[in-house]
Amino acid sequence: MASNIHAKKIKINELDVHYFTGGQGDPLVIIHGGGDGARAWKKNMAELSENYTVYVPDLPGYGHSQPLEGDYYIPEMVEFVDEFAHNLGLKSFYLVGHSMGGKIKTILIR
Repeated sequence: MASNIHAKKIKINELDVHYFTGGQGDPLVIIHGGGDGARAWKKNMAELSENYTVYVPDLPGYGHSQPLEGDYYIPEMVEFVDEFAHNLGLKSFYLVGHSMGGKIKTILIR
């Protein structure tokens, strides 16, 4: 992991959430797909952090983030990403997603 990227934790609705952040510039939230967690973006984080402040969360149940209780699908993940940005104080930000993360992004920006 690039030296300017750091792992952090935040509590969202009683859920321990792991994420990576670093860089400078406009905020950029990156959402991983259904296979890996946030680490799937590790090769991109360093380069993107040269122009953006990146925030790359492990979605609930992925990587080092706790799972949500019960069944959860795309609508719950959309709500999670919205809460994640809100808890970090991000009022305006760029959003990138891959695979499942792309679907979450598309629904969130509507």
